[in-house]
Amino acid sequence: MKQKFSFFLKYASLWIIFFLVTKGIFLIYQYDQSQHLNIFEIAKIFLHGLRMDLSATGYILLIPGLLLCLTPLLPPRWFINSIHGYTAIMSIFLCLITTLDFELFRNWGFRFDVSPLKYIGKESLASSEFLIILLLTTLFLVLLVSILFLYWRLTRSTYIVFTKSHWSHSPVYLLATAFLILPIRGSLDIGPMNTGTVFFHKKNPFANQAAINLFWNFGDSVTKSLEEKNYPENFLDPETTKSIFNNLYANNSSDTIKLIIDNPNVLLIILESFTAKTIATLGGLEEVTPTINALSKEGVLFENFYSSGSRTDKGLISILSGFPAQPKTSIITYTNKTKQLPKLNHEFLDMGYTTSFIYGGDINFANINSYLNMCMFDNITSKHYFDTELSTSKWGVHDGIVFDSLYSHILRNQQPFFTTLLTLSSHEPFDVPLQSSFYGETEESKYLNSVHYTDKELGEFISKFKKTALWDNTLVIITADHGSRHPNNNKVHEVDKFHIPMLWVGGALNVIDTVISKYSSQTDLAATLLNQLGKNSSQFNYSKNIFSESSKSFSFYDFNNGFGYIDDHTQIIYDLNSNQVIKMSGDSSKLINGKAYMQTIFSDFNKK
Repeated sequence: MKQKFSFFLKYASLWIIFFLVTKGIFLIYQYDQSQHLNIFEIAKIFLHGLRMDLSATGYILLIPGLLLCLTPLLPPRWFINSIHGYTAIMSIFLCLITTLDFELFRNWGFRFDVSPLKYIGKESLASSEFLIILLLTTLFLVLLVSILFLYWRLTRSTYIVFTKSHWSHSPVYLLATAFLILPIRGSLDIGPMNTGTVFFHKKNPFANQAAINLFWNFGDSVTKSLEEKNYPENFLDPETTKSIFNNLYANNSSDTIKLIIDNPNVLLIILESFTAKTIATLGGLEEVTPTINALSKEGVLFENFYSSGSRTDKGLISILSGFPAQPKTSIITYTNKTKQLPKLNHEFLDMGYTTSFIYGGDINFANINSYLNMCMFDNITSKHYFDTELSTSKWGVHDGIVFDSLYSHILRNQQPFFTTLLTLSSHEPFDVPLQSSFYGETEESKYLNSVHYTDKELGEFISKFKKTALWDNTLVIITADHGSRHPNNNKVHEVDKFHIPMLWVGGALNVIDTVISKYSSQTDLAATLLNQLGKNSSQFNYSKNIFSESSKSFSFYDFNNGFGYIDDHTQIIYDLNSNQVIKMSGDSSKLINGKAYMQTIFSDFNKK
């Protein structure tokens, strides 16, 4: 029996060592964020995270514990071979999700869970450069070889003297296995282990994220996904929620200011990952987007416009259906829910418009094709409509070629038309066919160059379009699907990461050189545009008419499990994991506005 318990302790040590070492590698890989932590904060990451590491180890030991109970019935070699196989499978799985987490966290800002599985496919690696893939592959192999070597060194001495157990030992092994509930639960308190258990930092979400055990986090997210639990309905009470939400959208459209001619063509250009930080007229860098900077003087610029979420699939829903992004999930992946959403394209079809959607990438990604088909666009163009040799980007066809296709398309389009273009060249890995205008080969420099490339191609398209007769009867709306952490490497929750452009230009506008300062979001485009066209927008519950003098000035966004609320005098960022404010400036009483908005999204999502 002694040799069996010796094996059990050594096997537990193997996984605890693995978790501690990989936590250290994670901090090194995320150096741009971990460098701001002091030695005491780093120590607390390991100390507080150890409880979850022990819980994860407890789960891993359940199978070996149950196998030990069978050793009186089976030969020792059977047990040894079973543990060898189990360890190999666990090692491969843990090394794989660990190395994937290194890069995914750097880009997405949350630890690996079931969310990335929705995007699995050849596109999953399309945003990674060859050197990054090589680095991750190397880390995977090094970790795998190391853990298997350590496993052999720790346990081989016990295997040599392994003998068949007496039948009376089985109840003891079973009792020992049952006691694993203590580390698994993490405490003797009523509440079991959860992510909030290891959160210790009140100001730095990264420190809390770093303390999470990846295996535990992934298992927890899988369990919740299988249980298909809805969002909480008790985050805020129903009556308060309804009252506050209705007040946010009171007096939404009755006094709208008319800025466009009747029955214009509408061209909606959605720019991949464009951020206000790259646009001089929005307070960003000077040299990156000269086209947008110049066009800002020719139309209506919305200087406080924000994305609802941080992914393309969420941005499309926010723009075309006026429905906000959700933490942890994306409604576009739920076909039965998505079909219940209002759709801007349906409104244009009802008005007799010809409608089109143009994209140089694969629209099957993230269930986008299903959604676009529910929108009932007359024509949908994706990378499969272009010659194969034109697909030179990892994501598909570069923006220059797609803008040329857009130009040809609108020239032969029946008027009036509503056409949407989604760009892709400024998506990671930012490999554009333009020699860098910015010094260095850093990821940020490549991002800026990709934005500069798309801006250049946009400028060439606009220049050609202005020379056609269509220009005088067209409203061009330029915005983004979401922002970017570049430049300045914003954290996942920071306001600047969600600040994006929206600019209206074109001959259909009655005004030029106009700046709208009201805080607004992607979801507001539907009501704002439809009211300009004289059409009712009441079906878009989360959309306010920005040009209505009485509509409220505020923006709302959410990240992996939190939200941001902004208005003229207030900034609030709230973490739903720890139920605490990350940042508060201005009127703290406005926190309840953000909570009511978040609860409304939760309840609405659950009901659909």
